[in-house]
Amino acid sequence: MEEPGISDTWQILGVSMSMEESLTARRTWLYGYRSEKFALILDFAFGSAPFDVVYKAGTAMEGMVVFYPGTFPIRALVKTRESVLEDVLPVKGFKSLNQFKDYWKKAIASNHGSVNFHWRWKKSVRYK
Repeated sequence: MEEPGISDTWQILGVSMSMEESLTARRTWLYGYRSEKFALILDFAFGSAPFDVVYKAGTAMEGMVVFYPGTFPIRALVKTRESVLEDVLPVKGFKSLNQFKDYWKKAIASNHGSVNFHWRWKKSVRYK
């Protein structure tokens, strides 16, 4: 892909897999610590073939992510992966519900209402 990439410490927020016939789809959610960007890596494995790269939720990696062009770039691919970090930096997340709502509205408007993404709150408070 010829798009410019973003080098960052990418936190692996979550990994989910689904299977349909002999195709396994994997969705890996990343968050750039310095860029504060979310990225969705969507990859596939056919039959009993393993995935080329193992992503473990709760870890991070140094590397470059390239976003596919679009009005709200979220889909991406990992162009380079330099190192895997077991000690993860704290997730920054959204600072307020209003910040999340603004992000969500932009995502919905840009993707015609079909958006599924992973998010984090900066600080959670438990109410009783």
